Amino acid sequence: MAIPMLNERKVNTAFAIVAIVLSVVAGLAGIVGTAHMLEGMVEGFFSDYEFGYGQMFGGMVAAIFAGIFGILAAVFTLIVLNQWSSALTDNIQNTKTLLTYLKQKGDSEKQTNLVVLEGHLSGLQLYTWAYWVYLIFYVLALFTGVASFVFSILAIIFLAVYLQSVFTVSKRLEEIKNIYVPTLRC
Repeated sequence: MAIPMLNERKVNTAFAIVAIVLSVVAGLAGIVGTAHMLEGMVEGFFSDYEFGYGQMFGGMVAAIFAGIFGILAAVFTLIVLNQWSSALTDNIQNTKTLLTYLKQKGDSEKQTNLVVLEGHLSGLQLYTWAYWVYLIFYVLALFTGVASFVFSILAIIFLAVYLQSVFTVSKRLEEIKNIYVPTLRC
């Protein structure tokens, strides 16, 4: 039997860091761009200063950079969350394979316990649908202007649902592994 744990996928930490940094930069560029556009509108439309139009243009450039950084952040986030899902799914499958192997080797009492653990493994589900809803709202927030605040809040809510699912599955998988590890020492 090949050791399945050697084939498990990993999450690229550098991509995760890049995704976080780009998200922060996109948010800051968006805030700066919006502030400059609004200030330029006030100065350009309500007074005779031509400086206001320059600020509006600068704000639009900052908003464009925010959009570009936001799209890049979305791509890196997509890659990292997809890797995370794949890694957890592979880990669950490899654990099932190991439990099947241990059931064939063990005595009847251990086999019963392993069957129960295998049942718990079958019940572990990642809410990948919440991730896709998050991604849709995130992209909508990038391109909707004023409504982006609402879409950003909705994106954060669905990302939280997805992450809660990931953390719950990870914790439960760790608990299951902690139960059967003593069986490996026999």
